Amino acid sequence: MATTLLQVRIDAQTKKEADALFSELGLDTSTAIRVFIKQALKKRAIPFSIKAKSEERTEEEAFYSPENVAQLKQGYKELKAGRGIERELINA
Repeated sequence: MATTLLQVRIDAQTKKEADALFSELGLDTSTAIRVFIKQALKKRAIPFSIKAKSEERTEEEAFYSPENVAQLKQGYKELKAGRGIERELINA
């Protein structure tokens, strides 16, 4: 099959990061781009979800929000110190 050249402009830092990632995955960047295009053609769609940025957090974003992570860490400390929910239920 004949091949053709595809050129894409991208900032140098993004290219460097992509090259490093794809190298870790055992690919070069050209191969990774070919894989993307082949999957898009096979699925007749972009092979991953693309969404407009929303004002609302997704469930995963909300779970890992700084506020929730802080609350989870505090709860963990309280459990380790014997002040967790089990103790509250026993004393209720």
